[in-house]
Order: sequence, then C-alpha cells, then structure tokens
Amino acid sequence: MATVAKKTTSKLKPAKVSGRKTIKAARVKTPKILGKKLHFSVMLTGVLSLVFGLWAVIWPDLTLTMLVTIFGIFIIVAGLIWAYGAISHRNTNRIWWLSLVIAVAMVAAGIYLLVKPETTITIFAVLFAIFLFIQALFDLIMASYAKKKPERIVWLVIALISVIFGVILINFPVQMSLVFVWLLGVYALVHGFITLVFAARLNRQLQ
Repeated sequence: MATVAKKTTSKLKPAKVSGRKTIKAARVKTPKILGKKLHFSVMLTGVLSLVFGLWAVIWPDLTLTMLVTIFGIFIIVAGLIWAYGAISHRNTNRIWWLSLVIAVAMVAAGIYLLVKPETTITIFAVLFAIFLFIQALFDLIMASYAKKKPERIVWLVIALISVIFGVILINFPVQMSLVFVWLLGVYALVHGFITLVFAARLNRQLQ
C-alpha cells in the first residue's frame, strides 16, 4: 500500500508544476496582449495626427468648409480608435465605458460636421476645443504609461499645449484665422511624431 501511495504522489507532482507554469505563462502573456493593443491604438493616433497636420499646413487657401470637412473625418476616425481601445481594455480598466462614451460622442460630432459643413465658425471652434481637451486627456494617459521622466514631461507639456489651444478657441472663436489653423497643424505634426516614437518604443519593449 505504501508503494502505491508513493507512486500516486510522484505522478501528481508534475501536474502541479505544469499547472503553475500554465498560470505563470498566462500572467506573462496577458500584459503583452494588452500592450500590443495599446501599441496599435497609439500608432494609429500618431498617423492620424500626422495626416491632419500635413493637411492643415500644406493645403493652400484652406476655407472653413474644407477645414470642417477634414476635421469631421479626423474625429470620426479618432473616435473609432478610442472605441477600439476602450473595448480592448474593458477587462483591465474600470472606467473603460467612459472612454467608449467619449468615442461615441466624437463619432457623432464628426458625422454632424460632415452633414453640415457650412456650420458656423463658433460651433466648429467649440467642437475643436472639446476635442483638444480630450486629446489632453489622452496625453495624460500616455504620460502614465511612460517609464522615463523625460518622456512623461514631454507628454505633460503636450497636454498643456492642447488645453491652451482649446481655451483660446473657446474664448476667441471668431478671431480664429488661417494662421492659427496653421499653428494647429504644426502642433498636430509634432504630436503625431512624438506619438509614433512612443509607439515604436512600446513595440520594442513587447518583443
């Protein structure tokens, strides 16, 4: 009987080790999956910012109707990216639903601008300012993911710039000129470049 018990115990030991290895592998794999989803969202956001920045800077004689149409397309795509990120992190982020609500609002605003491109400059300026505030929130989230202090400072500075532009747009919507739009384009280019650099570093960390 003692011999049988020893054999039974020896057979069970590998199973316990295997179970521990499986749990450990699952714990290691999960952050990588979440990191890849984050990398994808950040990369798309960077590309989108670069496209919008180039469009605003290079396009000569950009009229308000053209700008409204461009911005409408921009926030629709950005809203879809936010929705993807929110749904992807629903198991790890308790307030993922808030990101989803913001994403739906962005898509709705984009559709509104595409349907009514002749909207007044005041309404457009307010919507643009709200988007900049949301962008500042995104930058603060990126700052929390940054591991090095210089990177966190860069994200915080960009978030502050977004807030400043947003406040200017809300307080002086009528005075918004093509020069100001050009400055927004330059800001979008810088923001897009920094976002892509961060996405590249995140991808290297996951490999």
